[in-house]
Amino acid sequence: MTDSNEDQRILTVLSWNVNGFNRKRSEVLHHLSLLKADVVFLQETHVGPDSIYSTGSIKIQDLECDYMAAFTVFKGSSRGVAVLFKKNLGCGGFNVNCDEKGRFMIILCQIWGHDFVFINMYNSNDEKIKLKDFTQISTHIPHSAYLVVGGDFNTVMDADFDKTSNLRNRSHTKSFDALRWFLENFSLLDVWRCLYPEVKSFTYFDRKGQSRLDYFFLQSHNLTSVTACNIHKRPMYSDKEEYVSDHAPLSIQIQTNGPKWQFDSCLLEDKACMDHLSSIIKNISQINTKRNEYMWPGVKVRLVCEAIAHPKPSRRSDTIELPQKMDQGGSAFLFLLLFWMLKY
Repeated sequence: MTDSNEDQRILTVLSWNVNGFNRKRSEVLHHLSLLKADVVFLQETHVGPDSIYSTGSIKIQDLECDYMAAFTVFKGSSRGVAVLFKKNLGCGGFNVNCDEKGRFMIILCQIWGHDFVFINMYNSNDEKIKLKDFTQISTHIPHSAYLVVGGDFNTVMDADFDKTSNLRNRSHTKSFDALRWFLENFSLLDVWRCLYPEVKSFTYFDRKGQSRLDYFFLQSHNLTSVTACNIHKRPMYSDKEEYVSDHAPLSIQIQTNGPKWQFDSCLLEDKACMDHLSSIIKNISQINTKRNEYMWPGVKVRLVCEAIAHPKPSRRSDTIELPQKMDQGGSAFLFLLLFWMLKY
């Protein structure tokens, strides 16, 4: 996506476990269009071998809409991932690799003059990915590249915060230990949790409860390129009262070109905006977290995202006098962060 500023470009990447692509293809593509995704990670595509494509191969397909796609070929009833690209992105320099068991795909390419490494994972419960095997690709990733890792990892990052069920699952513990090692080795951050450390929201829904199993991970030095990260509502079929999948889509927006967003000082006169930002800061400052190192950098990005999404203030809007109508400690803290944002 190109912003209204011609020099500013923002890439929207979306991840969604669709639990079978071919049988609900039109519905999936319809919702991808509504969500305006430029690059899409799909999991559980269930694309099996045929007379042309054998198990373990990569199927390149023109979806006859806005997207070109690369599918892993495994079974028609389980696993499988795909990466879709908008045809007008002007991508080049493609290098595509996949797991012969349909659990991940790695794509190196260029978009808008920038190097990207996309890793789409479906970490199936019946046969987990050996994440330590990924160390060999780390030497092939330029420091200037955007490493975007996403997908359905079938584990929660925080057993107390990322699920509603009180049941303990030993396999989740083992999966999380492997995932944590992978994230530390690649200096990757859970983007949604960095931006929303105080929010409970879920991506997977079943009779036992709800869980956050789907993630986007970015390297820490690319966190400030994020302009949005959203867990979307689960799409429903257009012709029946039924959800398309048991997972909700997750998206991230990455600014690659153009000047960084600057805080509009007019927002200081917008009472609704200031109350909203103050509430976010207050709520986050009251939580206990093990992620202190990245919590406040994440909050900074969160405030920028919230301010970008806030309607442009009107000079006739309800204004506030600053700092008299804010408590002294809160106003000082807020203004310190806003000053930081002005220097963003």
